[in-house]
Amino acid sequence: MDKKKHDEGLSIPESLKIVNEHILTNSAFENALSTSTFASLAALNKTHLDIMESVKPLNQAIGNIYFKSNNISEVCESLFNTNPKWREAFYNTINMQNEVFRNASVFSQSKDIESLTKGLTQSNYFKALEKYTQVFDEKIILGQNLAFLKMSNMLGEAIHGNLGAGIPSIIKTMNIGTAHGLSKAPGIQFDKESKTYFDESAPENSASPDATNIIFSGLDLLSELSAEELFEFFRYIKEYPFLATNHSVGVKILGIIGNWESCIGFDKDYYYHARARNKEAIPYTDSDMCCAPNGLTLEGRYNLSGQSHYYFSDKESGAVNETKKHCSKEMAIQVAKMKPNCQIKILDLSSEKKGNRFLEYCRYQTDSAKVDHLRSEYLIPSYVANCCKLSNIDGIKYYGSSEYNNYVTWKDHYFDIISHKLDVK
Repeated sequence: MDKKKHDEGLSIPESLKIVNEHILTNSAFENALSTSTFASLAALNKTHLDIMESVKPLNQAIGNIYFKSNNISEVCESLFNTNPKWREAFYNTINMQNEVFRNASVFSQSKDIESLTKGLTQSNYFKALEKYTQVFDEKIILGQNLAFLKMSNMLGEAIHGNLGAGIPSIIKTMNIGTAHGLSKAPGIQFDKESKTYFDESAPENSASPDATNIIFSGLDLLSELSAEELFEFFRYIKEYPFLATNHSVGVKILGIIGNWESCIGFDKDYYYHARARNKEAIPYTDSDMCCAPNGLTLEGRYNLSGQSHYYFSDKESGAVNETKKHCSKEMAIQVAKMKPNCQIKILDLSSEKKGNRFLEYCRYQTDSAKVDHLRSEYLIPSYVANCCKLSNIDGIKYYGSSEYNNYVTWKDHYFDIISHKLDVK
């Protein structure tokens, strides 16, 4: 939920204010709003019976207005032509309302969202929004309510000014995939004091917002598991990071990966590996560019601290872009063009899981200030990498951008160097 910037035109709060004033003074305006509400709900009824059922008495009343007011459209057309600002306020309000109705269809287990939906169908905008805003003042917030705001930009704009301190930033840190995951996980709640998500049925199973993003993006890959199972596994693996296969969820993950069938060999003739160095330093040799960095390795998304994994791309631009994320502008980026010298088994997750945050985590390295301990959000991705090794999978192909894919392998020396570029911009 990001606060909308208006260079021109009415904001959602301004639109609601105008609509609220005219509901009280203009019956034709109110009838038009009721008719539009009825039409919106009728359209949703085709696929989301739960919404229509919950507001059925209201819809019947709105329907009566609709069928008794044959000249509503003509009256409203005259009103809107007289005052274009009314038209803009009307459509902004209807669009906000439709966004709420549409998103509410996947949050059927939240009574707060159901109450908000019912309030909007009665055109009690300010009362309905005020009541919904109050849920964010509580110490413990249902994860679904935070997710609903993440998915509902216009609703977020309408109540942004009334949200308590910290709520907008919490929502901003949430991935959209996490929001969709929370819509199906009514037991996950958020503790404002500790700034952690937790399982209501087992509060000791908690995770930071960053780790929660990883847990829910991991569910895209590990769909046989539930959010609650991964929250429990996350607590366990933080305490016992090297005993993950002793936990039932760890065993399940190993089994899931062992049954994955989307494996390939090297699928391109050439690949590219990039590495940053000081501009005054001697360029890397063929041997340097063919192997993972020596010395103490920072934690990558698929490797624990001290393990060297080898990262490369199928486009030169991809290797350069990924390397730029880890170095200062003053450093030179050296790129090697490489040709595979053997065949290996790679798990291809590049197309089905496009943009998945769990896989994107293997792009980055941690900062040096945290090299002395494992960042907790790395734990599950790193365990997945170890499960791949146990399943005789040599690496993973994952989405980089619309123009290139990235790869990570657990070992190196799979390539012969064709050429070098010493300072790629």
